[in-house]
Amino acid sequence: MGSAARGTIIGKGTATNASIKAGGGLPYYHGFEFGSARYAQFPPVNSGGYNLYPAIAESREQISNDFMDEIDRALSAAQL
Repeated sequence: MGSAARGTIIGKGTATNASIKAGGGLPYYHGFEFGSARYAQFPPVNSGGYNLYPAIAESREQISNDFMDEIDRALSAAQL
């Protein structure tokens, strides 16, 4: 069940917006992402998440660099 929950994480983006969708209709996604103190089939509670948030934290520098590169590219293109 955990790999099915991880498989529902999808990045979406447009020219003006970026977002991440997770869960995809799986009622147990949040149990695998954040854990549970009530249900034994899930890992222990972890408010920092087990998959999505740690992956974002690991990639924070790359995300920031990519963002700044795109800003620089847009500014350069605007200076005809």
